[in-house]
Amino acid sequence: MNSIKKPCTKSLKMKKLEAAIRRLPPNYPKLPLLEQQLGKCNAGYKGEKTVEYYLKFINDYHLRIFHDIRLKDKKGDAFQMDCFLLSSEIPIILEIKYISGLIQFDPIFNQMIRTLNGERETFSNPITQVELQKKRLIQWLVDKKVPTNPHVETLVVFTNPYAILETDPDYYEAINKVIQCPELPEKLEAMYRRNQQSFYTEKELNKIERLLLRSHTPEEYSVLEKFDIPQSHIIKGVYCKECHSFQVRRQSRKWVCTNCGTKTKDAHLKSLEDYTLLYGPKITNRQLRDFLQLPSENIAQKILASMELPYIGSYRNRVYYLPLDE
Repeated sequence: MNSIKKPCTKSLKMKKLEAAIRRLPPNYPKLPLLEQQLGKCNAGYKGEKTVEYYLKFINDYHLRIFHDIRLKDKKGDAFQMDCFLLSSEIPIILEIKYISGLIQFDPIFNQMIRTLNGERETFSNPITQVELQKKRLIQWLVDKKVPTNPHVETLVVFTNPYAILETDPDYYEAINKVIQCPELPEKLEAMYRRNQQSFYTEKELNKIERLLLRSHTPEEYSVLEKFDIPQSHIIKGVYCKECHSFQVRRQSRKWVCTNCGTKTKDAHLKSLEDYTLLYGPKITNRQLRDFLQLPSENIAQKILASMELPYIGSYRNRVYYLPLDE
């Protein structure tokens, strides 16, 4: 039975982009740039969810599945694997692409060319990308003193059904390593049939799993810095999930949207999540009061107390730490 050890979830980068888009005016000049970046992230996420679906049909090899594992080498340089499959027989790295159009692989100049709506665009060769990930993973395992399987396999998986793949008939690597997503179960089965001998013991698999999860390092990404957005341009207030306005006010221990009339007890939680994504997990009473647009210090203190957050400092100088899930 397969086991998803690191599920396919929205990345922090995606969540931060969504928070910024939610809290910028509809006509904000840089909004299209943020939406374009979010669109790319969403495409990647959709592709990985598609792969996750097809992996359900591989049941005989007790796969340990890790989505979006980002590791750092001894120099501190990071590399990321879209999907890593760990089993006793062979590790497999999947490079996932969710793009449409005519996709051509050029072995002479080692590039990928996409033609869509009459326009041609070049990309780095994903075969080269995934082979580099393989080398870096092997070295990472060596540095961690883990036995290294010499038969680490790699695949490039296209998940968009509107992708048409073409390559030179002599480009052996592309023919054997690049597939459409529906082919994934059959391709993996063939790989495991060729590599039936167990290489890793259960103890070694458990060790690698712990190392991967403990060493995973999410990308540091500040939307405000990346797009040079001043904090003063971010809309403050409590966000209404129903009508998407910021007309929510605190009334008798409840949040009431003056725009649509929705009443909730915990509307502040989503807004504090936005705060964390945009500014980081540290917050004071004054900062909470300002961001949620609360009328008094006392109300802010009650909200902080109800959340039972960890904190440092005395009452007047207290700094609280908001949770931040990857």
